[in-house]
Amino acid sequence: MKPKPMDLPHPENPRFLICSTGRSGTTKMSEVFSALGAPCVQKEHFSVDWLKESLLAGSVSLPQSWIHAGGGVSGWPTFAALDSVPDDVPVFHQTRDPRDVVWSLQHAASVDRAMNGDVTYQWAHFSGLVPYSMTPDDFITEEFWYTYWLRFNQKIERTIAERGFPSIRYKIEVLQDPENPLAVPMMQGLLDTVGVEEEPNKIRTTLEYFGQEWSSGERRAFSHGVSWDGVPQQVKDMAARYGYEVDA
Repeated sequence: MKPKPMDLPHPENPRFLICSTGRSGTTKMSEVFSALGAPCVQKEHFSVDWLKESLLAGSVSLPQSWIHAGGGVSGWPTFAALDSVPDDVPVFHQTRDPRDVVWSLQHAASVDRAMNGDVTYQWAHFSGLVPYSMTPDDFITEEFWYTYWLRFNQKIERTIAERGFPSIRYKIEVLQDPENPLAVPMMQGLLDTVGVEEEPNKIRTTLEYFGQEWSSGERRAFSHGVSWDGVPQQVKDMAARYGYEVDA
């Protein structure tokens, strides 16, 4: 049975989730939210160990630490809890250009396997994100990760629609560019959804600060100048719907 909102205690810090594939800027977004008065951690409650326990149990239970501590959690493991989270918890769907995500995931896959075993691969199968015909050896291929990106986002969309969470979908690239006229209003809308009020100037200066960090690291987009040739059509269709400029 899915928990009802009244089953959970109401901590001081508002609960919310930032859901996205890995390598999509969720770590930095947890810092942005925290700097603007909405405490948010990155995979502290929904950890790899929690995923492993869920895999062994064959089902998902909300982490007790999050139930009592509250606050926001940002990171790809939050995806696994969407069917169990109460309906009144805001769920933010963060997207990044799939070419950047896949490039980064391919290069991080060997590190992830060294650190976490095959937990990401196992969870992808357990959640129906990739076909069982794909093996751990496919873990570093574009096909595996484009399938993962597509089904991961489909699952988030479908669950948000079915559960009716308070939700906003946004492109991380907008917030990474504080000069974008949509950046401040977008961040303000996210904060409003979790009940946090902040002045536009504070939001602007915060995005500018983190924008400098993004420009030296995560902000580098490997898709610049890279064709969409070879990207599966379903992925291109979804990316276009999310607002990315996709080649015909």
